[in-house]
Amino acid sequence: TVTGVQTCALPISVFSGVGRAEFVAWENTVNICENPHVQGLTAANVRWAFTDVTYVPRYMPLGWLSYAASCQVGGLNPIAHHAGNLLLHALNTVLVFFLTRRLLRLAAAHGGPVERDGTRVTWGAAAATLLWAVHPLRVEAVALASARIYVQAAALALACVLAWLRAQDAPSPSRRRQAWLAVSVLAYVASLLTYPIALTLPAALLGIDAFLLRRFAAGVLRGGGGRVWLEKLPYALAATAVAGVTLW
Repeated sequence: TVTGVQTCALPISVFSGVGRAEFVAWENTVNICENPHVQGLTAANVRWAFTDVTYVPRYMPLGWLSYAASCQVGGLNPIAHHAGNLLLHALNTVLVFFLTRRLLRLAAAHGGPVERDGTRVTWGAAAATLLWAVHPLRVEAVALASARIYVQAAALALACVLAWLRAQDAPSPSRRRQAWLAVSVLAYVASLLTYPIALTLPAALLGIDAFLLRRFAAGVLRGGGGRVWLEKLPYALAATAVAGVTLW
């Protein structure tokens, strides 16, 4: 059985060396070390995070507040910042496992008989998660202190998709379904406000609708297809707003 503890242990073991790392005089300098607006969680710093659009050419208020939280805990001790990145990556590894397992189950349900014990699906998801967790593309996100925005935005985007899938399990219409959809949209907005790496997520949800959930089986605009498009409207509006502010 693949447990959450075991899944967390892998990236923590592989990337444990970041605890001995210093700040890199690159993005860390402008984002953290020489940025007076993230040296602690003060009312002035919170206001700056949500209102400033000139310090860097991107709108990322929750990203700034994440740096400020680390400075609040450990000042400019790099261990506090690296530890936060590592713990978020460990959390993401768990989320990737559960999401991959869910998607594989959906694929198996439409592609052939599903095993009762789900062993193949579980270990397939574990193998995919292993490759994702230790892939060289994860190194910058975990080892560079100012790359906190990537792992934090990813965690919220993964939570968004998992909550959205939970909503699809609930009967429609129902309060439970609406509640999960609300959680999903809030997680998506928080992800975008951390760093806008998930702007195209609504398109990914439509892909799951079409190929795994078969919600367009009666046609793109018929048989409930219009409801599927309407459900993506809050995500599209959030992405458009954040992209617009960033471009401005």
